[in-house]
Amino acid sequence: MGNARIGAWRQREPVALEIGRDAFTLALLCLEQNAYHACVDGTGRAAHGGRASMQLAGVPLAVLEPWVGAGVRLDGRATGQTRLAVAADGGLDGDLALDVGAGTLRLEEAGETVTAIGIDGITLRARAAADRLQTTAALTLTGAGAARAELDMPFAPFKAKPAGDRALRGTLRAQFDELGLLVLFAPELLQPHGHLQLQAELGGSLESPEVRGEARLEQGHAGVAGLGITLEDVRATARSDTAHRIALQAEARSGPGTLNVDGHIEFGMDAPWRTQLQLRGQDFEAIHTPGYTLIVSPDLRLRMQPRAVALDGEIRVSRALIAPRTLRAGAKTSPDVVVLGAGTEARAGQVAVTANVHVLLGNQVRVMTSNVDAYVEGDVSVHDTPGQPTTASGELRVTRGIYRAYGKDLDIDRGRLIFTGDAVDDPEVDLRAVRRVENVTAGIQARGRLQNPEVTLFSEPALDQTNILSYIVFGTSAQQSGGTEGAWLAQAVSALTLAGGEQMARGIGGSVGIEDVRIASGTGGNASLMLGTYLSPRLYVSYGVGLFETGNSLRLRYDLDEHWQIQTDTGTYTGADILYRIER
Repeated sequence: MGNARIGAWRQREPVALEIGRDAFTLALLCLEQNAYHACVDGTGRAAHGGRASMQLAGVPLAVLEPWVGAGVRLDGRATGQTRLAVAADGGLDGDLALDVGAGTLRLEEAGETVTAIGIDGITLRARAAADRLQTTAALTLTGAGAARAELDMPFAPFKAKPAGDRALRGTLRAQFDELGLLVLFAPELLQPHGHLQLQAELGGSLESPEVRGEARLEQGHAGVAGLGITLEDVRATARSDTAHRIALQAEARSGPGTLNVDGHIEFGMDAPWRTQLQLRGQDFEAIHTPGYTLIVSPDLRLRMQPRAVALDGEIRVSRALIAPRTLRAGAKTSPDVVVLGAGTEARAGQVAVTANVHVLLGNQVRVMTSNVDAYVEGDVSVHDTPGQPTTASGELRVTRGIYRAYGKDLDIDRGRLIFTGDAVDDPEVDLRAVRRVENVTAGIQARGRLQNPEVTLFSEPALDQTNILSYIVFGTSAQQSGGTEGAWLAQAVSALTLAGGEQMARGIGGSVGIEDVRIASGTGGNASLMLGTYLSPRLYVSYGVGLFETGNSLRLRYDLDEHWQIQTDTGTYTGADILYRIER
């Protein structure tokens, strides 16, 4: 038996095993690997008690890996022995001695070691007698600290009515200068460092335990995966000021600002745990990734208990950059879809979230997408109730910005998202983007709900639709355009009018996920309205509608790498190409 981590182990010799209705006997059973071995034997009868013993010599710690979590590797060997005797009345008498020499605890991701902590030694001693268990454990890390714990507790697993003292007594003392072990409990932390001190005392009884002590973290430092931020100068304390209450306090710096946390945890034997935290900060960098930067000043209250979370307060966004590499809308469920099993039973294990948060945007909030570059300010109150859609009330305004349409930059004259207490993802939109040419202002206007706006062309002074589009695209009137351009404009406006402006609506703000809307010229003066989007980071699909002639086209493009692409076209002409792209 064995595997790649523990090697091959073999049974030393055949042994006898007898099992009856009220008795068993196991002769000495040994597994060995070279000079290492693990042996166990025992015997017992229901009316007379029994005994068992075990000896370990060089057993690899890797045998524990299936129970300590994925990605955890334990290198080292354990040696020890235990003896156990059970009297006829269920009384227990036994002892345990276990020692682990030098070893290593490694955390791996994709086969690569991300954290390695050296172990100088581990010792465990236990003694069971007179219905009590006394245990002492010690851990020493290589140049990174040590810990020692003692426990004295009632222990009579084979007695229906244990006798004697029911009191709990215990102590814990630890000091660590290497915090790599925190990744076991918080895998999103990257390279945590700092100094951690623990001291605690256990009292009370088995029925009503009491823990008093303190944990203190100084000079903490860690990255946070996914958010792209680094927490620095972290200080935190957790202190049990009463038998059933732990007071929490922490502070950290990220970017130009700080965050402070104050609160407590309450718990008891007859009541569920409850946590309340107050989070206050000033210019704290909450996100710093290639597409997003967020600097906030929060004042929030967070309350938690089993399967329930409540959040209320205010978040001031002093600076933000929202520049996603691609902007895609998620697939929406059809109104006639019925989800089976979505009733009370399916929701029983979910966490009920209640939120009332007021978000205020300062004058340095910038939104950059493929067709919008704008600064936004305003305030919105977001409300979340269990089992109900998230709603919002308030208004966001574009203070300055441009909207790119038909290859041209249009100035955003007016841009508002008005939240009226309805679903947060469908506010009212009031957008006006213009191009000014001498004494003519031509542009696009969108009003209505964000998910289905009404889009129109307008101009000052008033012009027909062909001339408006001509000023937007060519910067001149249709009469001053060439014959081909004039015919193109007439048919383009006709196509857009027949479509109810839907294609233009999809372009404005990318509100329904169409990232690329443009008019492409072809051979012989032909032109098409092209609608395109990315279905995945590498797969792009576009659909073209002819403006001069009837006919549609479908194009698929797949990026093999940053230079090579495969492209297929289906329509009037069908074919495939392999493209090589060079950017200058």
